[in-house]
Amino acid sequence: MKNILLYIALILFIAILVRGQRELNKGEELVVTPTKISAEEAFDMYEKGSAFWVDVRNEKEYLDGHIKGAINIPLDNVEADIEKLPKEKVIVLNCSGGEQHSDHEHLHEGGSCAASLSAGRILINKGYEFDDVKVLDGGYEIWEKKGYPIEK
Repeated sequence: MKNILLYIALILFIAILVRGQRELNKGEELVVTPTKISAEEAFDMYEKGSAFWVDVRNEKEYLDGHIKGAINIPLDNVEADIEKLPKEKVIVLNCSGGEQHSDHEHLHEGGSCAASLSAGRILINKGYEFDDVKVLDGGYEIWEKKGYPIEK
């Protein structure tokens, strides 16, 4: 009788483990959305020097004007150039401010662009802490409109 009870307990234990693993696997399929921050929050971080700035637009857009001190890593190069990004600082990502396709065609102006969010997802999935990856809501467009530091 003890053997039957042990056998049943073992089967239940294995069933619980299998179900738990399935739940974990479901979690891996979830899309993580990086935290968006306002231009004011971003500027506060900028003034304190507490963040590393990455512009994910293409090189031409970056050269036309970018946040002062930001490096350019276009979305298509984020995985390949990930070693350029520190893990000990908050990373603020920006693009133009409009939604974009991977070929950088603008869908509409305003809001936070898909390129920054996609880059943030890549960083988080590659081991960067969720709390250390931020997206500038409104992108370069809002930063420039606010009169914050830029370079051309």
